[in-house]
Amino acid sequence: MSSVFKFPPTPEQQSIITASEGNGDMVVIARAGSGKTTSLRQIAHFNPKNGLYLVYNAANRKEAQALFPKNMRPMTGHGLAFRPMIANNDKLRAKFDTANQGRRIPIWSIVSHAGVQAAHGLTANKIAGIALRTIIAFQNSADREIKPHHVPESALPARFRVADKSGRRSDLEYEVSRRATKIWNKMANENDPFPILHDTYLKLFQMRDPHLNVEQILVDEFQDANAVIKAVIDQQECQKIYVGDTCQAIYSWRGAVNALEMERSRGTSEHNLSVSFRFGNQVASLANLILKAKGEKTPMRGAGPKMEAFDATKNHAIIARNNATLFEHAVQSIEDKEPFALVGGADELIKLVESGYALYQGNTAKVVNEELKNYTDWDELKEISDITQDASLRHLITVIEKYKGQSIEFSKDLEIAGRANESSVRKILTTAHRSKGREFQQTHLCEDLEIDKETIQKLATESEITPEENEAINLLYVATTRCKSGLQLDQPLKENLKMLRKVVKAIEQDESSALQTDMRAV
Repeated sequence: MSSVFKFPPTPEQQSIITASEGNGDMVVIARAGSGKTTSLRQIAHFNPKNGLYLVYNAANRKEAQALFPKNMRPMTGHGLAFRPMIANNDKLRAKFDTANQGRRIPIWSIVSHAGVQAAHGLTANKIAGIALRTIIAFQNSADREIKPHHVPESALPARFRVADKSGRRSDLEYEVSRRATKIWNKMANENDPFPILHDTYLKLFQMRDPHLNVEQILVDEFQDANAVIKAVIDQQECQKIYVGDTCQAIYSWRGAVNALEMERSRGTSEHNLSVSFRFGNQVASLANLILKAKGEKTPMRGAGPKMEAFDATKNHAIIARNNATLFEHAVQSIEDKEPFALVGGADELIKLVESGYALYQGNTAKVVNEELKNYTDWDELKEISDITQDASLRHLITVIEKYKGQSIEFSKDLEIAGRANESSVRKILTTAHRSKGREFQQTHLCEDLEIDKETIQKLATESEITPEENEAINLLYVATTRCKSGLQLDQPLKENLKMLRKVVKAIEQDESSALQTDMRAV
C-alpha cells in the first residue's frame, strides 16, 4: 500500500473501499478538498474490477491515466462515444468534419440547407439561431424527440420572455421546436451531409442504447452530469459508484441536472468524505452553515491549515459571481498599475463588455455576446432586467453606464491579463464557476455572491427553494471552500452568514427538542 499511496486510508475511505467489494451501487458525497480522487484510486487498486472511470473533461482524463491502475480506464462521456460513432463511422465522421470537428454550424448554413424561414416577426437567421440552441438543449437531455420545452428561455428575444396572455411565447416555442425537429432529423441521418456537433454523436450514442462491457463504473463529479450522460450510465448492468458534492451543483445553465442528488433520492447506499484537507475548522465551520441550512446531515471537518489574517499584499484570488464584477476589479487593478491574471483568459469578459457598450451605443451589429443578442436596444435590456430582477444584467448596466467608452479602452489591458501566467502575479481574478476544482492560499469573495434574504427566509421556514436559488447557495459554498488559509468576505456575505447562523441555530434547537421528546418516549 505504501508504494502506491502516501498515507493509509482514513476511516471514511476504508468504509468506502470495503463497501465497493460488493456489487451494489454507491453514492459518495465528497465535500470540498476531501480527497475524492485518492478515494477513487483506492477503490480501483484494492478491489480491481474491469471498469471505466468517467471524468468531466480531457484534462481530468489525462491526469487520471497516470494515476489509475490498468483495470480502470479513464474516459470522458464524449470519449466513450467517439470511437463507435465517429472514428469507426465514415459517414458521421464526414458530417463531424464539416462542422470543423464538431465545433460550429453556421447560422447561414442552417437557413440555406434546412429551409428555415422568417416567422413571428423574427428573421430566418434569428429563428435558425433559436432552433440551434433548442437542438443543443435536446442533445443534453435524455429525451428521444424535441418538444417545445427544449426551447431555452435565454435563447428567446427579450420581448417574448415577459408574461403575455396572448400565448405568443408558446406559439413561438411550438414553431421553433417544429423547425428544430426538421434540422435534427437531417443531423441524425447518416446519409444526409448536414453537419453535426460534438454533443450530437454523444446523443446518438445514447439513443442507440449502448452496452458497455464492464464490471464497474466510477463516475466523478456526478452532480455536473447532464441527462444524456446519466441515461447512458443508467442503461448499464454493472456496479456504479457515483461520486461528487451535491452542494457543488452549479452548471444547470449548461444542461447539468444534479444527477448525484437524483441518485441519492432513490435511496442508493450512501457514504461520506467529510474531512477536508484543504483548510482548517474555521473555514469548515462557515461551509457547515450553508450545508446545515440546506438540510445536509453530515458536517464537514477541516484537517488543513489554520485560518490566517487575509493579506492583499500576498498571493490571493478574487472570486465573483458575474463577469461585470470582475471587470470592475480589473479596472481598479489597471488604474493601480497592479498586474493580475484572469482565469480562463479574457475573451469572454472582453466580449461581454464590448457587446454591452455596442448595445448601449445602439450598434447591434457589433453585439457578439449570445445573451445580449436577444435585446433590440439598451432600453429593452434595462426594462427586462428590472422586470426579472436579474442581478447579472443590472450589474452590467451599472458598469457600462459608469465607464461608457472607457470600458473599450481597457480591452487591451484585459487581453494582457488574459495571457498572464498565474504564477507571475499575486492577484488572480475568477468567477465562482471557473474557480470550481481550484484552490488558492487566500480568497476575497465579492458581494455579488450574496444570497437573497428571501431565499434564506425560505431555508428558515423549510420552504421549497427554486433551482436558481439552490444554485446561488451552492455558488457561495463553492467560493467559500476555495481558500486554504486566508478568507475575506464583502459585507453582504458577512450578513448572509449571520443570517444562516440563526437558521442553523433554530434547526439545532428543533433537533434537540425532538431528541428529548424521543428520549422521554423511551
